[in-house]
Amino acid sequence: MTIKEVSEKYSVSQDTLRYYERVGMIPPVTRTSGGGQILICTAGEGWYQEFGKEPVSLSEGKVIVIPANVKHWHGAKADSWFSHIAFEASGENTSNEWCEPVTDEEYNALEEK
Repeated sequence: MTIKEVSEKYSVSQDTLRYYERVGMIPPVTRTSGGGQILICTAGEGWYQEFGKEPVSLSEGKVIVIPANVKHWHGAKADSWFSHIAFEASGENTSNEWCEPVTDEEYNALEEK
């Protein structure tokens, strides 16, 4: 996909995509292969966590590049709101699988970290 196609498909400005590409925060969209997801925190505060790993705190400007086939979740912190852009990196035979919800016990334990 070209930057223009990604921009149109995901309603993200071409300038924003070029900026993140230029500063090295995401791999170039036109050369990404193998799928995966790119998560950009645009405002507020949130959490990102891969299955079996420690959580990562998210704040404005934080970018997470998630490889294909990595089970994860992301969402707002308990005392904040969270705005983000998430889009799938180009690849062949890619898909998205929604998994089980994060339990209250798992979520509440994050605030202790």
